[in-house]
Amino acid sequence: MSLVWMDGFEGYGTGATNPSMQLARRYAVGDTQYFSIVAGRTGGYAVKSVNGSYYFQTPALTTNGTMIVSFGYKTDYAIQSYNICFLFDGDTQGMGLALTAGGDIQVCRGGAVLATTTGLACVTNTWYFIEFKVVCGSAGSYELRVNGNTVLSATGVNTQAGSHAYHDRVRFMGGPYCNPCTDDFYVCDGAGSVNNDFLGNNTIVGVIPDANGDASQWTGSGSGDHYTEVNENPPDDDTTYVEDATSGDKELWGYAALSNLGVIRGIQISTEARVTDVQPLTLKTVAKSAGTESADAGQVVSTTPYGTYLRLMETDHSGNPWTMASVNGTQFGVEVG
Repeated sequence: MSLVWMDGFEGYGTGATNPSMQLARRYAVGDTQYFSIVAGRTGGYAVKSVNGSYYFQTPALTTNGTMIVSFGYKTDYAIQSYNICFLFDGDTQGMGLALTAGGDIQVCRGGAVLATTTGLACVTNTWYFIEFKVVCGSAGSYELRVNGNTVLSATGVNTQAGSHAYHDRVRFMGGPYCNPCTDDFYVCDGAGSVNNDFLGNNTIVGVIPDANGDASQWTGSGSGDHYTEVNENPPDDDTTYVEDATSGDKELWGYAALSNLGVIRGIQISTEARVTDVQPLTLKTVAKSAGTESADAGQVVSTTPYGTYLRLMETDHSGNPWTMASVNGTQFGVEVG
């Protein structure tokens, strides 16, 4: 796999709400009270830090030496000198990007500035699509693109700050009184044969169940259609839900149809789940179309608080590239492992 993370911030609510519970289920968060959901750059939603001193950070994603981080970014208060995002090797801060008071972007390794753009002149309340590729090593390389244009690059430079010749996490940061906003965030590494380099300006859209599928074997919290128990944005946790403890029992749902999409790089199924007993269970994520199903290996659900469990699929379950028709023709759901 080369596409290792994506988040369009579409499942954290639909207004200026604090997304603390959902954000902390996917990320390590500096302080959840300082984040809110705002309008996205092409529709939909984005996440904003209302106190830029705080951060959100992915879990470990890869051990590949190449990492490509792409995201939409803006500030809606002021252009100031502050860190935008950094790649980490475990707890060690590695390569990253910082903004200057004049609106230029700096490439950094740890606390050292390696290069600064000239005349970029970023301004407030304007979305920029940023792509940052790093090949980690003592003689590594980096390339920074803004709105599709290469603005900084270098080869044969030391891009390794930690003990490993790779970065495995991404942290979004900021400074006080800048209100940084992030949208359409995805990460690729150099593995595999697709999605292993710059992908360009992409958007991430979210859809929720809107119909029962071919299996409704779990028990719903109410007496209605099961899809209505799992289609809230943000999730309402124990208010409406489906539950089951029997291995092999599954739920499948139809989803709202997508339209006007170009190339589909991959999809990600997100499930909010918890256990209600002392024994952990395995949650499998299922995809089904044209009578054929596939399930992932499953993830252990062992905590009473809800967590987010993800399955990222670069191809459909038959191994073919996704198309809008194949996404719209697929049911997705869950199975007890």
